[in-house]
Amino acid sequence: MQGPAILILMTGGMLAPLCARPQGEAVVRFAPATGLVAQKDSTAKVALGVRVQNRAAFRRVEENGSGEDVVDFRVRRLRLKVEGFLLARRLEYKVQLGFSKQDLDLGDGSSVAAPLLDAIVLYRLLPGTKVGLGQMRMPGGRLMINSDATWKTPDRSVAVNGASLDRDVGVHLFQDLALGSQRMHVRAAVTQGEGRAPGAGDNGLCYTGRLDWLPLGPFQGNGEFSEGDLRYEESLKLAVAVAYSTDRRASRTRAQRGLPLPMGQQRTINTFFADMHLKYRGWGWQNEFNRRLADGSPLVLDPTGLVLAGVNEGWGFTSQLGRMLGERSQVVAMAAMVRHDPDVGRLYPDWDEALLGYNRFLRGHAVKLQGAVGRSWTKGNALNGPALGQWTAVIQLQWGIG
Repeated sequence: MQGPAILILMTGGMLAPLCARPQGEAVVRFAPATGLVAQKDSTAKVALGVRVQNRAAFRRVEENGSGEDVVDFRVRRLRLKVEGFLLARRLEYKVQLGFSKQDLDLGDGSSVAAPLLDAIVLYRLLPGTKVGLGQMRMPGGRLMINSDATWKTPDRSVAVNGASLDRDVGVHLFQDLALGSQRMHVRAAVTQGEGRAPGAGDNGLCYTGRLDWLPLGPFQGNGEFSEGDLRYEESLKLAVAVAYSTDRRASRTRAQRGLPLPMGQQRTINTFFADMHLKYRGWGWQNEFNRRLADGSPLVLDPTGLVLAGVNEGWGFTSQLGRMLGERSQVVAMAAMVRHDPDVGRLYPDWDEALLGYNRFLRGHAVKLQGAVGRSWTKGNALNGPALGQWTAVIQLQWGIG
């Protein structure tokens, strides 16, 4: 594969100047938690990590009472990451590439493979203040901001998949505030609005902001964005947040994601998120609500009035509850629902989902075995087609270094 070779060569080129210094000036070390790290005092650091998710799944896909069984073996994730700082500690960078089919396939049937996930340079202006230029995950809902490396479940819910912002290219701002024992995190972004497989640019940008409030103080190890109370919070910890994004002249049905709108049509798409995360003595509970609306009509019509496509308008809700059983085991329950607005009911069915899971942590989230059984279904009606459903059983092994 060309992608991994390019990253290896790039990493070698970054490590070589450090290792070529006189003995004692550069330090090269390896640890499972940090990966392969080369650092020269406060002027340069390169850390190389890898993450893989191997999966075996059984699915029974149902339509109007009949079913089809599917067995699915796959490498769900293969990701390589390089991060560190250059010239000074306050100038940070991160590059992340994905090479599995699921990483490359954007799911819209028209975009080219896009192995580039993150490519960002961040400058720390002040303690707690950073500004970055490049591509990274957008500050939308918590369940999408959370890396899939730290999920309690093998997959995101139908509600999160339908409304997530994913990644985009532009300017990203981070501000952390301490208000006594409380904490606030502010994130903002002005981006291209075309996602991680952008086409030609236009003058319609995307403006996104997110505000997190931690009224009971910080979580251990920034755990507000890591699922499951693996660190066993002795006192109650709570994070609540709201986020809003408006994508001007979006050319896809889900803003940065989804199918391209036909006939060169564009829409301003607005998405709202509200979420919370609670941890206490092995319990972890997350809830997220999302709402998407388009300015004007969400539908794209041909000259005869036939509906060709439409913005995925509607709302969704996800709730996840997990309980640690000792230091290494966890049980999980998840429920989610998606409801679409009447105008786009002909295009998008309403979904419900339920899941039960078990996680065995061999080295925290970095090396873990996950199992889950779930069902998703839609009742079907005259507008959105036949009744659909799917039973899923998944076993997934995740292992990572760094």
